[in-house]
Amino acid sequence: MHKASRDLLEQAKAIAHTLVSIPPHYVTVLEDLVDRATHKEAHLWWRDTKDPDQGMVVVILAMPKGRLLELERFEGEEPPVFKGGQPREAVSLDQRRQVAEAFLMTHVPGFQTDFPQLHVEDFKGFTRFAWSQTVAGRPLPDTGLHIDVDTRGRIKAFRFKGKRVRLPSPPAQLRSREEVLQEAKRALNATLMLAHLDPKLYLLPQDGLGETRLVYWIEGLGSLPADVDVPGPAYNVHVSSDKKPRLLPLEASSDPVVLGQEPLEAFLEHVSGDLSRYPRRDMDWEGERQVVWLEETYANFISPDLWPTADVLLRPGFPPESHSSPQAKTFAQFFEALFNFRVAKMTICQASGRLLGFVRFCHDNETQRVISGPKCLPPAVLKAKAIAFIQRVFPEAHRYLFLVDDEILDSPPIQEEGLAEASDESPNQIFRFEAFIDGIPLYLFSCFVTLRRTDGRIVAYMSTETHPSIFLATPRTPRITREAAIARVAQELDIRLEWEQIPEGEDNDIALFYRPYFPQGTVRFIDALSGEPIRERHP
Repeated sequence: MHKASRDLLEQAKAIAHTLVSIPPHYVTVLEDLVDRATHKEAHLWWRDTKDPDQGMVVVILAMPKGRLLELERFEGEEPPVFKGGQPREAVSLDQRRQVAEAFLMTHVPGFQTDFPQLHVEDFKGFTRFAWSQTVAGRPLPDTGLHIDVDTRGRIKAFRFKGKRVRLPSPPAQLRSREEVLQEAKRALNATLMLAHLDPKLYLLPQDGLGETRLVYWIEGLGSLPADVDVPGPAYNVHVSSDKKPRLLPLEASSDPVVLGQEPLEAFLEHVSGDLSRYPRRDMDWEGERQVVWLEETYANFISPDLWPTADVLLRPGFPPESHSSPQAKTFAQFFEALFNFRVAKMTICQASGRLLGFVRFCHDNETQRVISGPKCLPPAVLKAKAIAFIQRVFPEAHRYLFLVDDEILDSPPIQEEGLAEASDESPNQIFRFEAFIDGIPLYLFSCFVTLRRTDGRIVAYMSTETHPSIFLATPRTPRITREAAIARVAQELDIRLEWEQIPEGEDNDIALFYRPYFPQGTVRFIDALSGEPIRERHP
């Protein structure tokens, strides 16, 4: 780092210390400058040396003036205290707002004039106060600021987004609200699916049917232009193709399915390359067994009691430096370590022994060898390898899974024989499999197999936590029609005017849209047996 940049970072750290009282046992673990159009952003991250899992402070400043752009605090029992004493006991909503406004009057004077629209939202443990810039009395997206204050009146986070310089003009004439509402209702669609719904995410009907259900999944809730001169789904808003990819069924395989940690490790050695020579870590977590293989250089610095995630790379003094005072990383140094410290990761379901996920991390030098070195295998060969792999790791794959053959519609003619020339595209090929039972698709039940194009090695595999067999006892004959499900949704659907980014428009182009919403709570599904709406728990 050049001396001028180092001096600017030291200046930023001095300014940050005037905003936040950093305890002496906190050290800087990341510091860097990021160029923006009008300024340089100084990013400063501190970490607790006594308990890195509990204490962290992040500050972002616009330099050289030192204007506060962002501040976030991850805290334990005794977090660093923001300067300007704050109450410690549980405080009222009004008191929390007073804490927020006092902080903003210091760091963003005039914020209520620049950002007149206030929105208050409660989260677990804190309240977010967000002020936005407005045009025609409606907030503009990605403007203003927000500040989070916890129940004891302490500031947890602050983010400054700023003002839009080029303001949008309201339409000369709005489309009829009733006309747009009817258009939104006509755009509704419903697809019959089998879904495993988490009660933490959805308000399930109290009918004793549990979490696996036959439902209609609601689609078509796209925003519609409000300008009378831009009727219909303009701006390429939510335009979808009528083309449907071909679904290829799988044949039953004579090879046994590989289950359990040791057999799977041996199998992955065979299809992905040598893993046994790398140091490893194992961990049981929420019904899963996870295994990570590490580069030896980094493994020597990671304590056996630490799970090797990216977070470990930002612990104080990792990896240990030769000098007594560890230096903070730059973003470049952090990402270099992030891309190189892990070799592979595997996740297994402890109950069934089924492989849930696998990834072989490809380092930059290996990627360059793949792209510029050998020639690629034909797509048909890669496809056959993907199918063979999933038949070995997914029990009864032929009963439930279909290969989504997108390439038939979207790709140029496929070379079936011989090696193709390697290109500058991705060195990997991805294949997607969708699950069905009796022709009914399973909601969010996809499997992905990624292979290296040059040799067909398995690079990644992603499955679902649950197996499609959980739906075998679920009723699969709907009692209400698709049209009735759509009509039920239409009863509750409403629209409201909002400024939104124009899809596929120029940067920062926004326009006024009518946005569909549900006043009684977002409806995501209609139960196909009872006709009752299933709403998001946190709309």
